[in-house]
Amino acid sequence: GGGPTPLPPARERRPTPAPPADFVMDAMAADAGAVLYLTWCAACHLGSPEAPSAYPDLFALNPQTHAAFESIVLGGALSSFGMASFADVMTPENAASIQAHLVRIQRERVRAEASKAPKR
Repeated sequence: GGGPTPLPPARERRPTPAPPADFVMDAMAADAGAVLYLTWCAACHLGSPEAPSAYPDLFALNPQTHAAFESIVLGGALSSFGMASFADVMTPENAASIQAHLVRIQRERVRAEASKAPKR
């Protein structure tokens, strides 16, 4: 015994899906959402490509998850998967502000990834 233990292969970074095209961005709400994200979400969901979180990357949500965002965050739609409702500490406006922040960052990521993509 006592030999080196091989590491698992590194996770491949998936392209960020585009957020809903019809999402109307409110910059002030997104600014407020950034603070709320750090307060309520980052402890579990903050990760990076170098050190990914075990929880979903909220900056890479698909359109279906964005459509269900309020029911997940406030309604507990994913409570059976460990995502508790935050309705006791958060208002619908708070949840909308967090989502605005997520969409803003997600749009920035999509643009950055597109600019780095090889030209065809």
